[in-house]
Amino acid sequence: MKPTTMFNKSIATASLLFVSLSSMSYGQGALAPPSTPNHMTGPSAALTAGGLPQPTMKTLQQIEPRVDVMTLASEANAHYVIARPGSYYLSSNIAASRDIAILVKASSVTVDLNGFEIRRFAGTGGTGIRVANGAYDVAVRNGRVSRFGNGVNAFGIFTEKTKGCVLENLQVTGCTGHGLMVGDGGVVRNCTSNTNGGHGIFADNGSQVISSVACGNAGSPGAGAIWVRNDCTLSHCTARGNTTSGIIAGLGCNLFLCTASENEGTYGISTEGGCTVKQCTADRNIGAGGFSRGISVGEGCTVMECTARENGTSNATNSSAQGVGLYVAGRSLVKDCTLEGNNGDALRCESDCRIEQNTCIDSGIYGAGIRANGDNNRIDGNHCTRNRYGIRYEGQSNLVIRNSAHGNGLALESGNFSGDGAANAIGPFIYMNDISTAGDDRPWGNFTKTPTIGIR
Repeated sequence: MKPTTMFNKSIATASLLFVSLSSMSYGQGALAPPSTPNHMTGPSAALTAGGLPQPTMKTLQQIEPRVDVMTLASEANAHYVIARPGSYYLSSNIAASRDIAILVKASSVTVDLNGFEIRRFAGTGGTGIRVANGAYDVAVRNGRVSRFGNGVNAFGIFTEKTKGCVLENLQVTGCTGHGLMVGDGGVVRNCTSNTNGGHGIFADNGSQVISSVACGNAGSPGAGAIWVRNDCTLSHCTARGNTTSGIIAGLGCNLFLCTASENEGTYGISTEGGCTVKQCTADRNIGAGGFSRGISVGEGCTVMECTARENGTSNATNSSAQGVGLYVAGRSLVKDCTLEGNNGDALRCESDCRIEQNTCIDSGIYGAGIRANGDNNRIDGNHCTRNRYGIRYEGQSNLVIRNSAHGNGLALESGNFSGDGAANAIGPFIYMNDISTAGDDRPWGNFTKTPTIGIR
């Protein structure tokens, strides 16, 4: 076959194939849009009756359904007033000259400061954000408040306290009064309250203070930089460098992983009765009064795995009651604590306590490793060294067994074990430096390196 003929047949075959494929494709239809949309959803819903496209952007209310605080009405003493439940946000800083920057009169309100600051620039006193008396379920979060009398007051007054308020991710500084306050059942979370004139953080009954910090706050020595009332929970909180006590808690509270350091009040950490204090630290707190304590708890408390170190006194006179590492009232349990380098007694207890497996070292010139002021205590399995008194029992019917004490004593009236042996039940002494009794198997014996001195 000639080449020209083969080429012509190939062209013809390709043409037939193209025609066949074209006949199988769908028709494009009319290029003009229909006069009426085929359905009411999707792109066609945005066409007019004439087929012209319409805007599809969302309204401002759809994009930001919250209310801008800056659009709200004011009152004579307040820049902005929230009078209805809902969600509100801040769109810029507030430079306040009135007594209150934001006044929340309604319950069930959320205020997002959106990272902005509320600052008093004229006048003194007042409150940055004030939740009205008796309001409840108000949340304030994500911003800064400074230079007012009180920073954020979500407490109300005692006759009309707020309830269930949440303060979260807030920074309050430079207020002449208190930093952050919540009423019953409130929550303070991830907040800092620094260099204020009163309490850094205050929370009323049944509240929680979590992962929050109070530093450099001022006030009376008995007040607390972080102060909670009854039945509260504190965890992962720090109080440092305040001229008040560090952390103060009421009845039935639970403290976990909290730290109080370099405070100048009466206490590093203090609780009333029925509390649990676990894995907390009181370090280098310095009191000025007739007594001061790193950690102090009321009756019926449990203190476990805590550390009290180098707590002292600025008082010119010195005693075993000043700079006590850990003080426990009656009917309490203290276990597995480390108490080291405190000016006064490392551990001081009243009556009916169990003092077990603690390490008490390097107390001051008048300090005991363990001082049992009261009666009927069980002092069992502790280790005391380099104190003036190792274990000193001053009450009656105390049981002192299985302890180790050596290297204690600076004078004849002191020693490793000291007190009235006739009035208390003291386990036998096993002298570690006496080779003949090094293998003594008396299970309730107390171990000591040198003979006891001056037992009365």
